[in-house]
This record gives sequence, structure tokens and C-alpha cells, in this order.
Amino acid sequence: MSEIFTGNNFVVNTDVALSGEGICPLFDADGKQLGDMKDLVRINSEISGDWPESFVDQGNGSYIRISNNGIGYGTSVVGCPSFKTLAKFHFIPTPRRIEIGGDPDRFRITAAGVFEERNLETAKVTSERVWHRPPEGKGDVKVDLSTTLEILERLPLSTATHEVGKDLFRWYMLSSMYVNDITYDSNLLRFEDADGQTQEISISKLFDVNSGKRRDGHLFEKPVPLGAWLELDKTTGSTWLPRSPSIRYDIRDTHGMQLGVQGWWSGSDNPDDDNLNIWLEWIDVPKVLEPGMKFELEVGVTSMGCIDREVGQSQPAWPKRLWWKATDYSHRMEYDYALGK
Repeated sequence: MSEIFTGNNFVVNTDVALSGEGICPLFDADGKQLGDMKDLVRINSEISGDWPESFVDQGNGSYIRISNNGIGYGTSVVGCPSFKTLAKFHFIPTPRRIEIGGDPDRFRITAAGVFEERNLETAKVTSERVWHRPPEGKGDVKVDLSTTLEILERLPLSTATHEVGKDLFRWYMLSSMYVNDITYDSNLLRFEDADGQTQEISISKLFDVNSGKRRDGHLFEKPVPLGAWLELDKTTGSTWLPRSPSIRYDIRDTHGMQLGVQGWWSGSDNPDDDNLNIWLEWIDVPKVLEPGMKFELEVGVTSMGCIDREVGQSQPAWPKRLWWKATDYSHRMEYDYALGK
């Protein structure tokens, strides 16, 4: 790992190589190329004399993870749009350029990439994440997340009945895990709806996880129109990284888009799978994305501590047994997306 930035009680590292040897050229704020980035961008922030990891960024406009009080990671943030055209599902952009900078209390990473179809660059994505050092290194960790999507070629969106009006254009997604009532990275969905009312949904009760049935399925028949915020929370009771964080989105500027809450649960019994995904669905997305169109979304992301409260569970109660040993996974305080795990 090479140190690429130093701030007030935090240090930023990544693997870099000579130009042309890595996955994407890496530049500093003055436009100087530092080399090619080969691995994750990692921030270690000082807490009471220790230097735990606080933030991990894949660097291509996609996965980031945010810790809380140095405890470790749980739910991930997918910091780029994804959408389904007639030709394919555009999920993660191909990286083209990464720029880093900041000041003594903040670190910024800006990633530019492209989506491609038919050997053409059809859309450009620019995603900026700004990590803020918590006061005294402790407490909630905040990241500003803003993304711009520029359309370069005409892109008719999918007309499939199971996607239109349900799951066609995802903005930022929360990638998490819920296996059962004692094995989860998150177990409670909370959000403000378009009428300003707070909605709380137990994942256990929503999918009746204790019935023994497993199925792939969307959370809602149609996305629920969203108000100003959304949380995917972790409450006490999980034997899997018991104190890993909850994640919150505060919607700052939709630039005129109507967003809704949608999600998917695969029902996988493997805790290594990110089988629970919650995202911001663009409800009034055009049927065709035309060249020259530009769309933007700005949110604040907050990594909050695990919540000490009870959440309703489906019946009958989950038997207190595991097919895996919790201690086998207790060391897994991070998830290396660069290795494809």
C-alpha cells in the first residue's frame, strides 16, 4: 500500500503502480498523475491512539464501505446509477480516471467512468465522495455523495413488464445481508415517505423468514415514493459482526427526479452473500435516454452505530442454532471487493 494523502489524524492509502500497469490512472488535485490505481482506497483515522479503518472505496464509482468508531463494516453503499436498457443491464461503469484531494479534515475521491453498448461509450458517469473526519475521530461518519450521468448515445430502456414501474433505474443502492433473525448486517428499513410519514419495516416480518420458505422477490410491488431520508438499520441481536453500522441516506437534491424505495431479497442462507439490496428507484424515468441528457443526484451518507432496540420477528421464533460457527467469521471486519469476494 502506498500513502497518497495525509490529513488531520487520518491517512489515505492505496496500491499504485507505474503508469500503464494498473486498472485506472490516479491523479492528485493539481492534475499530477500518481500512477495507476490497482487496489481499494482506504482511510485509517486515529481513535484514542489506535488507527482503525474508517472508509474503503473501490474507486470506480461503485462500492464504498463506511465504519463507525472503528468497529468495522457491514452494509455497503453502491455509489453509482444502474439501469436496464433493451440491450443489457448497466450496473458498474468501466473506470477511466480517478482524482483525489482534500484538506486537513476531509478527503475527496472523484471517479469518472463509462457505460458501453455495441462497442460504443453510451454514457459517462462522474461520482464524487467526500469523507469527513468525525470530531475526535469518534461517532457517526459522514460522506457526501454526488453523481452525474451524461448520456452519449440513444438508450431505449427495457420494456419488460417485470421491470417497468418496478425495477428499471436504480440510483444509489445499499448492499446488505439478512439470513435470519440472528444472522444479518441489517434487519430494519426506515424511511420518510412522500407524505412526510416515517415508515418502519422489519425484514423478518416482511419476508416471513421463520416459515422455512425461501424466495427471490422485490420488497414492494411498486416503489414507494420517498421523502427526505432513508435508513437501513442494524439492531442488536445478530451474531454476525454484532455491532457493525447502520447506514442512512439524506436526500439533498434530486434535480427534479421523483425517487422511490425499492429492494430485493434473494433468501440466500450464505452470510457471505449480499442477499438484501435496498435502492433509490427513479420512478419517473424517461422511456428513452437521449444524447445530451444529464442527470444528477446528491445525498449525504451517514454511518451510524448499531441500534439498541427490538424489531418485530415473524413466527415461529427462529431456533437458536447455526449451520456455521459465528467465530469463523468474527475476524471479517472488511470486505475486499477488489478480490471479487
